[in-house]
Amino acid sequence: MNPLSKCEQCGANHEIELFERKEANSVVVGFIQCPACHHKTVYSVTNPHIRSLLKRIRTIRNQYRKAKRVKKAASLLTEYEKVKAQIEVLMKPLIDQENKSINQ
Repeated sequence: MNPLSKCEQCGANHEIELFERKEANSVVVGFIQCPACHHKTVYSVTNPHIRSLLKRIRTIRNQYRKAKRVKKAASLLTEYEKVKAQIEVLMKPLIDQENKSINQ
């Protein structure tokens, strides 16, 4: 069973189904859509730079799992948090912009 979501627009509960839409300049918009009112909510917007940072996150996570020394693990955790914060800063304005334009 998929997780449930409550629509911001009509208040209906529905299963989450993820959709993606590709746009110009290799931008990929991820969103969910309410089956009742068809309101869309954007959860991610990625471009090539953000995708490279997401790849870096996966690499750091894999290295962290294999880390044997505490100092190395702490260093990787710090780097992970730094890259994650960078992604959030880059993605937040893009998500806000898409949320404004997607339901018009």
